[in-house]
Amino acid sequence: MIIDGIPIKEVDSSNIQGYGYDEEGKRLAVKFTQKNTYIYFEVPLEVFTLLEDAESKGKAFYKHVRDNFRFERIKAGDARIQG
Repeated sequence: MIIDGIPIKEVDSSNIQGYGYDEEGKRLAVKFTQKNTYIYFEVPLEVFTLLEDAESKGKAFYKHVRDNFRFERIKAGDARIQG
């Protein structure tokens, strides 16, 4: 799956289906198990690394990303979601 040009890596999580990071644009794309998809903006590489290294992706997301960055919801059927 690719979201707005960002390849998504599927993960074993009860909350997050997958995520990907655009290092140049500092964008984090997250696809949740409830089918909601979001892009978070101005996310530093260090925050992505915390998510990547976390045993619990959901806990890391809620602690380091949610409510900390501007975001956009990508609705189902949007052409930016491929695959």
